[in-house]
Amino acid sequence: MTAHSLICPSLKGKGDRPNGRWMGLTSGVEPPTRKRVLSPFQGDTKEVTMNITVYLGANPGKRDCYARYAYELGKWIGQQGHTLVYGGSRTGLMGRLADGALEAGGRVIGVEPRFFVEKELQHEGLNELIVTETMEQRKKKMLELGDVFLAFPGGIGTLEEISEVMSQAKLGLLPKPFAFLDFEGYYQPLKAMLEKMVEEGFVWKEWVEKVPFLADIAAVERFITNKR
Repeated sequence: MTAHSLICPSLKGKGDRPNGRWMGLTSGVEPPTRKRVLSPFQGDTKEVTMNITVYLGANPGKRDCYARYAYELGKWIGQQGHTLVYGGSRTGLMGRLADGALEAGGRVIGVEPRFFVEKELQHEGLNELIVTETMEQRKKKMLELGDVFLAFPGGIGTLEEISEVMSQAKLGLLPKPFAFLDFEGYYQPLKAMLEKMVEEGFVWKEWVEKVPFLADIAAVERFITNKR
């Protein structure tokens, strides 16, 4: 089963939570090693290395397929030579995303507030862990580091983070692309909410129509390649 064909057939119990221990705190970001990769959607090679900031759940969700797909997304990021930027945790979907990228040889930067580190929630194997004093500083740092922003299924924190990205992008304060990884139609209710905002005259239709809802990793690759 490939990352492009994953399905989520049934409700099951909570998925596995990776265990880990703290490896150390660092600050400052080394530039990722650039690779020349051949995209299946391009005719020749080109540099496509980017810092990809992913927002997603620290819980595993009720269906095991969420964890599998998070792992496959991380694996794809690592295989393509991109750098993963994420919230730094070892738990839930966040942990599986990082595992996928690291096991594929990718570079992973975690950004974790100190109170989570004190609870030993950080991933043990990251290339770099940036520790902030507050959640606000964490969000700011992830915005600074990212070249592109993806929202994977998650909860209130995920929704808050991608909402800030959308708000700043709409105001012209964040000239960087963002998209929703709409796995199994997870973000269709949000898409409907945006359309309701248009209907009620609170958001421009032209702007909402440009918000990307990407069905799978192949669509993510096309989106990122086209943004270079």
